Amino acid sequence: MDSEELIGKMDALLNKHRQSPPPQTGHVPEIPVLVNVVEVPSSASAKPIQAPEAPKEATPVASAATAVPAPLSDSDAEYLARGIFRHVMKNLEARLAHELGDQLTERLESIIDDTVSTAIADFRQELTNAVSDAIAEALLDYSESHSNTSAQAEKPDSL
Repeated sequence: MDSEELIGKMDALLNKHRQSPPPQTGHVPEIPVLVNVVEVPSSASAKPIQAPEAPKEATPVASAATAVPAPLSDSDAEYLARGIFRHVMKNLEARLAHELGDQLTERLESIIDDTVSTAIADFRQELTNAVSDAIAEALLDYSESHSNTSAQAEKPDSL
């Protein structure tokens, strides 16, 4: 099958599955258009807009939430501010103590592990050096004492 034949078959298949366009009747669909002019009432004759009444089955919202609280005196405001501050600090201290404690524990474990590993490695090296020095000294003492005894054995007694 050559490419032109394949393209022809693809076009036929696409045309078969394409939706036909809507018939052209010359009729434009109706679009709603505002034709009446709305007048804005003047501020003197304007009535406040009222909210629709709630259904009788609906539970009323608590009056404390909708009521405007009376202004606080300076001492009451200061007392309230101190109470809020204490509450926030208490929660913050507890949270920080827990989180910082966990982080500190992790870091200290790592530092202690590294320090102990380094100390053990240093101790092993010092011990190896001490043992090597002791063996070298013992061999030197042995060789000196052995050379002294063999030198005396080789000398004839002149007495």
